Amino acid sequence: MKTAIKYFLATTMFYFCSVVSAVAQNEQKDVNIDVNVQGGQWYTNWWIWVIVALLFIITIVAISTRGRRA
Repeated sequence: MKTAIKYFLATTMFYFCSVVSAVAQNEQKDVNIDVNVQGGQWYTNWWIWVIVALLFIITIVAISTRGRRA
């Protein structure tokens, strides 16, 4: 009798889990995540590259003329 009850509970739980997973997979969600509200990425702007290039040139000049005296 205990084996029959265990078998019945096991098959009922298996059936319940398979029905729940089938229902969960059929549900469609419309998720729209748009983090690009104002335009392109920061590195697509030309003025960012100009500022970075100027800072790089100033750094190279400052490092290369550090030990020299005029």
